[in-house]
Amino acid sequence: MKELEPMRNMVVLDWQHLCSITDGDTEFEMEILGDYLLESAKQLDAMMDASAANDLESVRILSHTLKGSSRTIGACRLGFLGEILETQAKNGSLENSTELFEMVAEGINDLKQAYEERDLPKAA
Repeated sequence: MKELEPMRNMVVLDWQHLCSITDGDTEFEMEILGDYLLESAKQLDAMMDASAANDLESVRILSHTLKGSSRTIGACRLGFLGEILETQAKNGSLENSTELFEMVAEGINDLKQAYEERDLPKAA
């Protein structure tokens, strides 16, 4: 879907936003991100299963959760993708769901990479 391509260039994580909700506590940021990565991967799997079963209400609920948790921590791209999936599920049709699910998986992988590359302060 050509109109989704610009999303691939969206910021994967707004570190300043995450820092603002943790008061700069880097260890807490990493804990939040680690938990988010585990849960978002589970949500993606559940969304794909629900989509395969044509359970649009479950897709709507799961994508709403993805949207909210993503925006809470500053995962911009994933929040936007969650919004698209939620809107489509509400409207009764998951257009390009395969591509959208692939983009969610890419976003999770990109965020995982950012998480793994983040430098933690060294203990004194």
